[in-house]
Amino acid sequence: MILIFFALCTLFFLIHQYLWRRRGLPPGPTPIPIFGNLFQLSGSEAPGISIFQKWKDQYGPIFTFYMGPVPFVVLTDYQDIKETVIKDGDTYADKYLSPEFNKYFRGGEYGIMDISGDRWKEHRKFAVLQLRELGVGKPLMESKILIEAEELIKKLKTAEILNEDFLLQSELDVAVGSVINQFLFGYRFDRSKLFEFTRIKTLVNNFMEEVGKPLGVLAFTCHGIPSFLVKLMVSGIEEQKRELFRFLRKQIDGAKSQINYEEEHNEDFVEAYLRKKFQREQKNDFDSYCDSQLENVCFDIWAAGFDTLTNTVGFLIAYAINYPEMQMLIHQEIDNYLAHHSRLLTLADKNALVYFNAFANEAQRVSNILPMNLPHALTRDVKLKGYHLKKGTGVIHQIANVMTDETIFKDSQRFDPNRFIDENGKLKKIEELCPFSMGKRQCIGEGLARMEIFLLAANLFNYFEFLPASDGLPSLYKDFSLVSHVIPYKCRQYIP
Repeated sequence: MILIFFALCTLFFLIHQYLWRRRGLPPGPTPIPIFGNLFQLSGSEAPGISIFQKWKDQYGPIFTFYMGPVPFVVLTDYQDIKETVIKDGDTYADKYLSPEFNKYFRGGEYGIMDISGDRWKEHRKFAVLQLRELGVGKPLMESKILIEAEELIKKLKTAEILNEDFLLQSELDVAVGSVINQFLFGYRFDRSKLFEFTRIKTLVNNFMEEVGKPLGVLAFTCHGIPSFLVKLMVSGIEEQKRELFRFLRKQIDGAKSQINYEEEHNEDFVEAYLRKKFQREQKNDFDSYCDSQLENVCFDIWAAGFDTLTNTVGFLIAYAINYPEMQMLIHQEIDNYLAHHSRLLTLADKNALVYFNAFANEAQRVSNILPMNLPHALTRDVKLKGYHLKKGTGVIHQIANVMTDETIFKDSQRFDPNRFIDENGKLKKIEELCPFSMGKRQCIGEGLARMEIFLLAANLFNYFEFLPASDGLPSLYKDFSLVSHVIPYKCRQYIP
């Protein structure tokens, strides 16, 4: 009798999860109990791209797949994505993420990336303001990035590296990490701070890898999983969590000990936040701006800004080495523009370097750094393409598949910068190139990232030609987690 009872309960659960709950949802692949379609997703050659393309071909541009027991509606057509996140942005503005994971990892609903509601709106607005105030798009931030570009060039000119096999990615990582840390805490990773940087980089990379695994995705996105199970499912990030936040607290405590609240000028993001927090506390508001929120916002900026950008530039150089005739065109363009005068390129030079910009655009398109967009949640009931979706339904705007869409980018697997150059030799804007996502959840650091890509990569090509290492060409295979990682490669470089 007990076995029959449990069998009936199991049957009822399966009918409810995979038949009753699918009423009104778009069609999609059949999920398996508990895990849904996660193993199909993680087992594909390019998670988030090839398997979603297969499902798109089979079910159409809008379909449903399951992360664990939870259904998510996936949009793969650019116009559908535009109609939702741009023209009806408020409806798709919430994040569909596990409050249990946030409680375990963040201590509650803190940060910017993984929360919704008023706190998200307030702190996203504050972060965007500080990016602008602290110099994004202005000479102040440009000068900080150029310091890293100049330091990188000096390192590559040393006798130990010149014309020898070396890991360029390690040097790029330090440059990108220094820009982020300058913005957050006001200092760069010079020689005395390299150990600190290496440890933080390892912790961030390990975190991304752990939450990109099937169990990590399940814990990260699904509601209702008991906290002790969440902890077991992502046990690999326990050390990363502890050490990352210890580092962040140390920097914040250092800023607190030195700040003068009577001054108005802010040297970095943490100073600006502490002054805002102090102002709110004078009005008896001790909740909206607090230490836990500051720690988590700093984590968001570090994690999102570092991993995506360093891999973007790493892929860009890897493609240049794999396509030497294209790299030669970059060098020729820079040499002709500068008339062989030796100086650093600045943002004022960017518009003149059409081919480099086209090459960088194509590198971003094919590297496709974010293989699967994190899910949003509907803030109200909607009718979408004939389907009635209830408030709270998870929706994934699959940008990665837009950038490999054959109807937009013909022969999309071919690396071709010329697709971004028009018949008049001008840089062509293709709005479907959207590596920083779209809508109200679009990457807040897009402006800073674009500055870094140009000032770091263009100046490397300005001073060096990059060649294959003795063990061959860099791999263009993408090592997937939450972010597509370039496979570490060695190369050679010499001064033309």
